[in-house]
Amino acid sequence: SINVANYLYDYCTPESKSIAINGIDTYNNYNIDLINSEHSQKSPYNVNLSKVIDSIALPQRDSTKIANQKFLCVYDKLTDSPTFKNLFIETFGDSEKFDVKFEIVNNLSTNGQTGGLVYLTHGQLNSVDLTIKLNRDKIISRPSIAVARTIIHESIHAYLKLKYRDCNSGATLDFLNNIKLGELLNEYFTNGQCNSGIGQHGFMTDYMLPMMQNCLSEVMNDLVPLDHQQKAEGLTFYNQQLGVNQLWDWDNFYFFFSLEGLQESNSHIELIQNNASAKFLYDKYRYTGSYDFSKNSCPE
Repeated sequence: SINVANYLYDYCTPESKSIAINGIDTYNNYNIDLINSEHSQKSPYNVNLSKVIDSIALPQRDSTKIANQKFLCVYDKLTDSPTFKNLFIETFGDSEKFDVKFEIVNNLSTNGQTGGLVYLTHGQLNSVDLTIKLNRDKIISRPSIAVARTIIHESIHAYLKLKYRDCNSGATLDFLNNIKLGELLNEYFTNGQCNSGIGQHGFMTDYMLPMMQNCLSEVMNDLVPLDHQQKAEGLTFYNQQLGVNQLWDWDNFYFFFSLEGLQESNSHIELIQNNASAKFLYDKYRYTGSYDFSKNSCPE
């Protein structure tokens, strides 16, 4: 193995050596195992943030580091939400945790608006690896509350991908006459389309919206500055032709904003796109949450 200190002394200029040593010191300040453990205790899964921490620990400050810092800050706030911690227990009575890795990547091509994708791969001994990849540029350019919504959205995707892998998995759902979760998923993922985003979005619209709304309401004060909240509360959404004249309402914001990214599902079409008044309000609340709120309420 290479002795790093000797290598720096023998081969690097004083300036390069100083930068490298500062980077090493910064990296050592991040106990990755401890960070993963602490965040897992307050997450609905066992989370691995190693790749995020690796980027933050590097000495140079570039767009990748900025995005990872912002993501980690938002994730920290999100883990203070009791609803987020119990996301799957509250809905499905499922307390068994699974493993999820997060990566912030450049040039992530997504069909939806949230800027994230879930990858499921098969590991050794029939294990499953779940990785949530988020678009770096969208993390930087979108408000912090939108980043939180994306994390929630993709976390649910990860859970559904894992559960659909075994149609006998999951608890019976008392609120649906004890139907098995696997049986319910089959109603949404037809013809074996277990990775169907549209099917998962329909499921999320029908059964996960209350949890998503609660999560957002519990972190809103940490992610949306007071002056931005007050500006929003001064808005009136008016459309004479549709007969809409509505003052800003936070419950409506959580509802419509949670629906962002669930387009193309039958549930979304029936709920929003086939209802002109609902579509008008959806667009207004969605735009405010996606573009008008602070992008920097979490320190970069």
